[in-house]
Amino acid sequence: MKITPILLLGFSPEIIFLVGVTHVVIAYISHANIQTKKSFLDYLVVTPQVHHFHHSMKMEEAKNFGNIFPFWDLVFDTYYNRKGAVKEVGVIENSTTNYPKTTAYFKQLLFPITASKDCCK
Repeated sequence: MKITPILLLGFSPEIIFLVGVTHVVIAYISHANIQTKKSFLDYLVVTPQVHHFHHSMKMEEAKNFGNIFPFWDLVFDTYYNRKGAVKEVGVIENSTTNYPKTTAYFKQLLFPITASKDCCK
């Protein structure tokens, strides 16, 4: 799915391969259970530092939805980063969040940018 746009734009097989490998490497590194420090790299690629906040139990920190680059998080104000580590990760039940049902896939995709900013305070 992520490769589809570059396929449709006619990029060479070498570029498509490079994008695929880059995606896998960054995805593995960002999901690694390692402690990193806040740095300028956090604004260029999704690092473990940035991705850990995605899994935070604190709703004000549970942001950062990008897989490889934090560009769209910066654009849509869903980017979060601070010094230090996440204290507790997991999934919380929150009746005020109103997360879409598991069969509403399209609504789930839109949830990060359509959910009320007031839900997470």
